[in-house]
Amino acid sequence: MNMKAFKAMLVAVFGLLTGLCLLRPALAVQEALPVQDAPELTFNQLAAKCAPTVHASTMQALVRRESGFNPYAIGVVDGVVSQPKTLEDAIATVKALHKAGKNFSMGLAQINKYNLPKFGLTYETVFEPCQTCNRCSILEDCFNRAGSVDSQVALQKALSCYYSGNFRTGFRQDFKGQPPYVKRIQLAASQNSEEQKLRIPAISVTTPLQGPVKAMVKKTPTAAKIKRQAESDRAVATQAPEKREAAGWDAFGDW
Repeated sequence: MNMKAFKAMLVAVFGLLTGLCLLRPALAVQEALPVQDAPELTFNQLAAKCAPTVHASTMQALVRRESGFNPYAIGVVDGVVSQPKTLEDAIATVKALHKAGKNFSMGLAQINKYNLPKFGLTYETVFEPCQTCNRCSILEDCFNRAGSVDSQVALQKALSCYYSGNFRTGFRQDFKGQPPYVKRIQLAASQNSEEQKLRIPAISVTTPLQGPVKAMVKKTPTAAKIKRQAESDRAVATQAPEKREAAGWDAFGDW
């Protein structure tokens, strides 16, 4: 190799090394960026995205009454079930209930098992919050069939339809000591908040692991009230009877 070629090679190698040195700090900055937690949506933001045809305040009151904002809530007709804490447990629980021949509803809006095929849902997808809210077209369909000029009257009839499959049962007192279902939704709406979140948040990737602690059950007035107000499934399945039976489930898992 002559001297001229050797010098040219040195210049090329030097240029390559210089480029790598200039590039490396940028890569290092990218690697050093901290991992960010997923942003936490409020329920109203979720409702606006996933159920745009239903007012967020109506959706919030409905979900507050149905599941207490627990996306893994399971309500069993004439039965008791331990409320799951994870998606895997929720799926396993409903599959076991199905195998046992139970009638039950699932998710934020408590969609009955008989309605899953109608909405293209499965036991694996029904617990996804947006999927559940999006399928509240049940309420929209009931509203469109209510046949009332007054929109609030139509909404009340639609809530009865969502609850029982007809426009009458939701206006009757079906549980001793409790107001009719439509009134219960109205009362739930009085607790609406713009800051309402789902009970199970997005997982944080930065929060340190906590050591195991002894589980304690505290019977609060709220939990007692929820237990007294336990309800049957909210299906609009065609085979659902008009007369409803109370389901002994606790959406908050305190019992």
